[in-house]
Amino acid sequence: MDIISNNPLIIKKNFKEIFSDLSEDMINHLLKFRRLKYNFQIGNNKNFNLLYDTFLNFIKSSFKNYTIKNLEYKYWGCLIDKYFAINSWHNHLTTSTINGVFYLDIDEENENGLAFKINNEIKIHKPKLYDMIVFPNFLEHKPLIPKKLNKMRISINTEVFCTETATDIFNLNNLKIKEKYEE
Repeated sequence: MDIISNNPLIIKKNFKEIFSDLSEDMINHLLKFRRLKYNFQIGNNKNFNLLYDTFLNFIKSSFKNYTIKNLEYKYWGCLIDKYFAINSWHNHLTTSTINGVFYLDIDEENENGLAFKINNEIKIHKPKLYDMIVFPNFLEHKPLIPKKLNKMRISINTEVFCTETATDIFNLNNLKIKEKYEE
C-alpha cells in the first residue's frame, strides 16, 4: 500500500498479480453493459466479484476501525475513448463512505491521471495499470482525458457504506500500516 495524500487520506495498491490474466475477460464483460454513456453500471460475474472482494480485503488490511453496512456487490465502469471523452468534478457522498477506483485498461504513456480537489488545490495522481485507489466519499475528483484517445481508458468504481463517517475512517491514526508517502 502507498499513501498518495495524508490530508485527506488517499491510498493505493497495485493488483497486477491478480488481474493481469483476467483483464481481457473483464473488459469484454464490461463492454456488454455500455449504453451510449461513459459511466455505466456493470453486471456481476466471477471476475468482478473477485475485484470487489479484493477491494474489501484492501480496506481490511488498511484500516483499523470501520463497520460495513448493507454490503452490495456493485460496479460502475468509466470508459473514456474517442466516442466518449467526458469528465466532471464529482464526489460519492450519496453512494458510499469508502470509494475505490480500479484501473483495468489505461495507456500509461498518454494517461493524464485523476484530479483531486484537496485544500483548495488541484492535485493530480497518475495511476498505473491495475492500481486501485481508495479515498473518502466527500473528496471531489474527476478523471482527466488522456493526451491521445487511441485506446480505451477503463476504470471501475467500487463502493461501500460504513456506520462510521469517512472522516473517522480516513485519518492516519486509523491506518494499520503506514508505508510509502508520495505527494
